[in-house]
Amino acid sequence: VAKDGTRIPAARFVLGARSPVFRQVLFGSGKEARSDMMLCGYSGTVVRALVDFCSKDDLPSFRRHLEFSAEEDDHHNPNDEELPPPPEYQVRQIVHLYDCARYYQLQGMEVRVCELASEFLQQSSHKYLACALFDEASTHPAANRIKRIALLAIRSDPEISLLLQPPPQEEEEEDE
Repeated sequence: VAKDGTRIPAARFVLGARSPVFRQVLFGSGKEARSDMMLCGYSGTVVRALVDFCSKDDLPSFRRHLEFSAEEDDHHNPNDEELPPPPEYQVRQIVHLYDCARYYQLQGMEVRVCELASEFLQQSSHKYLACALFDEASTHPAANRIKRIALLAIRSDPEISLLLQPPPQEEEEEDE
């Protein structure tokens, strides 16, 4: 169960096989070993990605999460009562996912999260989110790798990286 109440089904033997922390918690002498549920201190998005990684060795749900959040500004209906989190908040989840990988001692997941962050920030429509990622990584002492990735994106294109919103789309000129 995630900290936001989201319940994510997972096979305890898969989690225990992938992470020494899960192994200790789920098969040790604590209350989680005797329970059908385990509380995780991360959002549902992060916990779902954690379970994905443990079972699939990849982060498909988190990739979809990032693709959706980056498009949210363009597709949001202003009449909706419940506003979705802004893309900046969603991108900050990269740092939380990296923190989660470190906590559960999943080095392969740490590598995947770094690759994902780098790929995401290399896309021109996402570069403006590099500062948000750098800011969030700065508040997590163990997230230096993510901070370096964000800093590289800022250095490679400072004008776009320092914008507070996506750059305007350039219209194609029509040849007459």
